[in-house]
Amino acid sequence: GIIMQSTLRGFLQNYNDLKVNFIDGRELSFIDVIGNVRSMEKDDCILVGTWKFDKSGDYIFNNASAILCEVNPTIPVFSLSSASLGSWAVGGYIPRYRNIGKDLADVTIDYLSDTYNYKKAINYVSNEYRFDGKRMKELNINEASLPSDCIINKEPTLYDKYKSEFYV
Repeated sequence: GIIMQSTLRGFLQNYNDLKVNFIDGRELSFIDVIGNVRSMEKDDCILVGTWKFDKSGDYIFNNASAILCEVNPTIPVFSLSSASLGSWAVGGYIPRYRNIGKDLADVTIDYLSDTYNYKKAINYVSNEYRFDGKRMKELNINEASLPSDCIINKEPTLYDKYKSEFYV
């Protein structure tokens, strides 16, 4: 979260006309955050990075996003990390998370095989546009306004939910 915030602060130096309020768990309690979200106006939006602890050291559970959504349900929320996607965030440009165990094992074997000639490697995780179809509907966002290569998580149909229960 700290690296995301630092990167965003650097990026925002090019946009002096934007008013940005950082809601930082190192400085605020969850109750303070609720107050900040409640006071946001219709032209505001939220960009979520990640947040696990508030200033008192209390762990913030995943369902905190649902609580914040109830406080101000019409605020558009976007995610940089998939945090809040599926509850509060309408979408975002998020990492393509994958299982990296094999990659880590390969790098370790390469290093142990030849520590003298080992070349350090950084493996970046690519990002993708991902949106929550249910939240889009709640905020009246048309799919046509989204990037063409985005992924939209849609609610399963009645059949998808209960296909093992259906008999022919």
